[in-house]
Amino acid sequence: MRLSELKTGEKGVIVKVLGHGGFRKRIVEMGFIKGKTVEVLLNAPLKDPIKYKVLGYEISLRRQEAEMIEVISEEEAKKLAEKTVYHEGLPEDLSVKEEDMKRLALGKRRTINVAFGRKPEQWQDFFI
Repeated sequence: MRLSELKTGEKGVIVKVLGHGGFRKRIVEMGFIKGKTVEVLLNAPLKDPIKYKVLGYEISLRRQEAEMIEVISEEEAKKLAEKTVYHEGLPEDLSVKEEDMKRLALGKRRTINVAFGRKPEQWQDFFI
């Protein structure tokens, strides 16, 4: 969602500032930084400009500039939080049999074959 899509009174968290060069630098210097909360204070009757509150400052942006800032609204954040499934951790007293641990460890190892200038039929002398 773009910052320009938020309605008066809505809040959002900045996800990404698009654009490049002087525009992007100016926007970031004004406080529109990834992870910061932005509140829409006032939408002008003719759609431009829009007044925002970020980092305690009130800043007006043109709608075209606000479209270059991606945000996540409070509603979207709530929906994502509801969808997130948290799994319970493993108990601390989890017991694993020693044989299982050895089997898992053997599955993780790698075999490196090295030849020392011998003919292929003589290589089996070096493998364990």
